[in-house]
Amino acid sequence: MLIEISKPVRATGAMRTLFHVRPVDVWKIHNPLGVWIGNVDTLMLDSTTGAVRLVYASIFEIPGGQIVLPWRTLRLDRLPGVFFTLVTKRRMLDAPDIGAGTLAEDAERILLDHYRECLTPKERVH
Repeated sequence: MLIEISKPVRATGAMRTLFHVRPVDVWKIHNPLGVWIGNVDTLMLDSTTGAVRLVYASIFEIPGGQIVLPWRTLRLDRLPGVFFTLVTKRRMLDAPDIGAGTLAEDAERILLDHYRECLTPKERVH
């Protein structure tokens, strides 16, 4: 699994710099039944902590295709280059719009609140 790291970008008004990390290989996203529903396009890494904060993903059945998911909604599968998610299509369609000026921390919090039902109790802790 190779990645390509872009130049750091500072989110509007943010205290932290985020790195856009694009997979060179295809990183697939499956639903719990093992059906391929989309791909990871970009990871947003927090340069201060090194943690992945957000994921831009292309989901096949979502109009417009690309959505933003909190990192905690994805889990590594046993297969290399595969993640799976418990997030339903309905929740993806109802996701709040995260504008370009939204701070990474705020976007992550807003999305985690929205996808709360798709997280385990341990993952729900901010």
